[in-house]
Amino acid sequence: MSSIQVEGVVVRFRTGCPPEMIAPMTVDPGIGIFWHFKADAPERQKRTLLEIARSPDGKVVLAYTNLDRIVGYIVLCDPEPSSRWALRGPRSMYELGAMETSRAWRGKGIAYGLHQALFSDGSMEDRIVYTMGFAWHWDLAASGLPKRQYRNRLMALWSRFGFHEYGTDEPDILEDSANLFAARPGSRVSPEDTRRFHDCLVEDYARLLMM
Repeated sequence: MSSIQVEGVVVRFRTGCPPEMIAPMTVDPGIGIFWHFKADAPERQKRTLLEIARSPDGKVVLAYTNLDRIVGYIVLCDPEPSSRWALRGPRSMYELGAMETSRAWRGKGIAYGLHQALFSDGSMEDRIVYTMGFAWHWDLAASGLPKRQYRNRLMALWSRFGFHEYGTDEPDILEDSANLFAARPGSRVSPEDTRRFHDCLVEDYARLLMM
C-alpha cells in the first residue's frame, strides 16, 4: 500500500480492496460523474464499488484519506459476456471499466497513484488490461477542456503505465471521434493471447477505413 500527502492530508492507495473494507467508508461528494453528480451520487457509487468488490472477477482500486473518505477509484472486471473481447478475445483480457477522481482532488496525483497501485504488484502482467474511453463519460464541464484535449490527457496518463492506443471498429468507439481504445498487454501474456487480441480488434476493415 502506498500513500502521498495532499495539502497536509494523507491519501492512501490500495488495490484489490475487499467489500468489508469499503462498507464503512464514505465517498467524497465530488465523485459522481456516472450519476450526473446528483445528491445521492456518492452513495450510489459506493454501492457499485461494493458490488464489483463482491463479484468473483471484480477488482477495486481505491484512493482514500485517513478519515476513510474515498477520493478516487479504478474498477476492473472481465469483459461483458456478449462483447467481442469475451467471445473472440483471449481469456487474459481484463477491462478497466471506470476510473474517477473527486472534483476537489483533481490535479493532485490521485489518478497517477491509483494506476501505480494497480500495476506495481505485478498481478496484471498476466493480463491484457484494456479500456474504452467514451467522451460522454468525461467531466468536461468541470475540467474546462475540449474533448480532444481531455482525450490527450487521458492517453498521456495511460501511456506512462504501458498502455497503447489501438484502432478498432467497436461500434461504441466509432460513435465519437474523441473516443479511444487503449490496452496494456502484460509482460507474461503469451504470444497466442497477443495474436488473438489483435485479431479481434477489427471485424470489418472496410468499415474502419471509411471512418
